[in-house]
Amino acid sequence: MTQHNENWMRDLPLFLKMKPLTHLFIPGSHQSFSDLLNKKLPIAIDVPKVLRFVDSPWTRRTIERWGRCQELNVTDQLRLGIRYFDVRVAFLPGECEQSLDIFLLHGLYGRPIKEVLNEMYTFIIDHPEEILILDINHFYNFNDELHRKFLGQLEHLFNGKFIPAPPSLSLNQVTVDYAQQHGFQLLLFYQQKLAEQFSFIWPSSYIASPWANTNNVQHLWQYTEHILINRDQILPNGGFFVTQCILTPTWWNIVRHFKKSLRTVMAAKTTEQAVSWLKKNNVLLMPFLNIVIVDFVQVTNNRQFSLFLKENRNIRRVNLNELAAQRNNNRQQQQAARALVGGRHAGGVRRRNVAAAGDASGSDSGGEESEIKLPGKVGKKKLAKLRAKEERKQAREAEEEERAIKRQLEEERAEKRRKREEEEEEKERQKELEEKRRLEEEKRKEQEEYEKLKKGFTVEEQGCDVDISEDTTNLLKEFVEYIQKVKVVSMEELAGQFHMRTTDVIDRLKNLLADGMLTGVIDDRGKFIFVTEDEMKAIVTFVKQRGRVSVDDLVDYSNKLINMDPQHVTLQCS
Repeated sequence: MTQHNENWMRDLPLFLKMKPLTHLFIPGSHQSFSDLLNKKLPIAIDVPKVLRFVDSPWTRRTIERWGRCQELNVTDQLRLGIRYFDVRVAFLPGECEQSLDIFLLHGLYGRPIKEVLNEMYTFIIDHPEEILILDINHFYNFNDELHRKFLGQLEHLFNGKFIPAPPSLSLNQVTVDYAQQHGFQLLLFYQQKLAEQFSFIWPSSYIASPWANTNNVQHLWQYTEHILINRDQILPNGGFFVTQCILTPTWWNIVRHFKKSLRTVMAAKTTEQAVSWLKKNNVLLMPFLNIVIVDFVQVTNNRQFSLFLKENRNIRRVNLNELAAQRNNNRQQQQAARALVGGRHAGGVRRRNVAAAGDASGSDSGGEESEIKLPGKVGKKKLAKLRAKEERKQAREAEEEERAIKRQLEEERAEKRRKREEEEEEKERQKELEEKRRLEEEKRKEQEEYEKLKKGFTVEEQGCDVDISEDTTNLLKEFVEYIQKVKVVSMEELAGQFHMRTTDVIDRLKNLLADGMLTGVIDDRGKFIFVTEDEMKAIVTFVKQRGRVSVDDLVDYSNKLINMDPQHVTLQCS
């Protein structure tokens, strides 16, 4: 089990994320939650009545050994990379009538399904880009009320995580990329007619799971190859296709090896051979594979999942000529396959549209099974048609993928461009607002300085308005002339000379500089240095001629140009 397997859907390349889920290799487990079977409870209702009649601890132990198809719990299977789960459930009135718990089962009853569902929910929350397929296909002791309550529990637990069922979405829309973008993580098949009333449940017509029903491994591979090649006939409208790489023991197998288990007698070896068989025939069968389930998923030491990852990344066109050559060189195997499909040992194609497997009274029915007749022989003309059909299909899919990738790239570029334009517009708007605030602030300060300047020119409350205006003008003129004659003057000197506060002197100087009535600077010593326009022009010319000028050079040159010796004058202020 690796971290890579935990997040393999997240790590798929973009072109695979944009393929429909029905065209990807997806690893699954058979009887997914049979890892814990409870020998303390009675024999489960899916077992024939005759065995339930002879219920005993010895019988339960034997059923437990042959009914367990997995050893890993659901969390470990998810970490291994399993994404399809095969489930059967039963309502056990004597045990859970009050709590409405629903139990898993396979020969014996297992855990309450709510425990497994909680583990699945925890996993998808921790792995937000992984997608699970839950196929609940057998029901025992259920009625319509129980179905509704169970579906209500599912809807409440996985609220917002279900991939919408058709007609809300088409098969081609259901891709890893689409699900990840919308936060969907669970595709639910609920093989019961009542489920059609719920929009989040996929109908049984969108999944097929052919069952070989054989204990012979060679018959299994012949049957599997045959149904894979005829996948389009089994699912004419498309859908999920489950390949069951499992052997089914007969009662004679169990009686002969009652002290052994399903794993040791046939399942472990079959799972290992399944990986080798798939790897050997990947060129022939690759276009038809979708979901593959096995018993004891951990037996292959992760080789099964490595094969799935490799084949998902190397999808290529099927070579039907090679298939024709193989079939022509192996005619006896063809006949065996035809006999297997048409004979009494063939399990047919289980469409998984199982009606309620039992009613509230406890029916033994395991669900209805419908058979689809498959052609027993694939000749040259058939192969030629298959090849032409497959080539057209592959060409269409390639074009659709290319268009989809281009469309997504264009949408991403358009989205980036739109965001960039919005950011630029926002920056421009902020800049305009800042400029507007700056101008308003400058205007406010100018108004305040003007008001202060007006207050600085105080006159006695006597005389007429004309006299006040004339006195103010004369006082301002004296203020400017004094500075021009003195050349360098401190703020305190001006304050004492004109009977003003130092702060008012500074404000008045700033206003005079702003109005252009004075030119000069206030140095860091608190003195004002009057600079004539000619002197200012000379300094500017010096800077332009020299280019880059240090502060020291600029100070020295300014001292030479500007006469810093004040002319002490005394003005009589009125």
